[in-house]
Amino acid sequence: MNEEQNILVRIAIVGGRYVGKSFICNQLLKRDSDLSRAGVEFGIRHYNHKNQRLKLQIWDFFTQYDKINIFYSRVHAVIVVFDVNNEQSFEKYKILIEEIKHRQILHQTNQILNDKIIIIGNKATPDRIVSSDEAQEFSLLHNLIYTEISYEAGNIQQAAIDELLVRIINLIFNHPQTK
Repeated sequence: MNEEQNILVRIAIVGGRYVGKSFICNQLLKRDSDLSRAGVEFGIRHYNHKNQRLKLQIWDFFTQYDKINIFYSRVHAVIVVFDVNNEQSFEKYKILIEEIKHRQILHQTNQILNDKIIIIGNKATPDRIVSSDEAQEFSLLHNLIYTEISYEAGNIQQAAIDELLVRIINLIFNHPQTK
């Protein structure tokens, strides 16, 4: 297929400092990098989905949420990442969800984005601070999809990242209500 036949899909990754956004972005883009980012990181990945060629633009935003609100009107899905080992990270995530929803109502931007937000509890380890039940309960309350991954000790499986990508794409194109 030529470039004109690609369907553009924009995905934003947001969250606080040191929650693993850049790592998740790099895994979704299938590239190796352990550099910390400041500001905005952006990458493209081509992906085939149900006989359609998608051009995924994946945006990794640093914590300056006020700078990205204009972008929400053009994004197809948002991945919100928090660190399950950091209560403050979880509290910031809850505030961010409220901000995203408030700004959508206030600015009437992308009204269908509410059902295209995926929450990732990252760095999931046995000695976690935020329980899976607590995070799941908040996500269900706001009708959001919640999942957990852990890249600690480099043990994340590419299959888990690929499954995450498929869930995001299905969410964008099919609007499933599965949690």
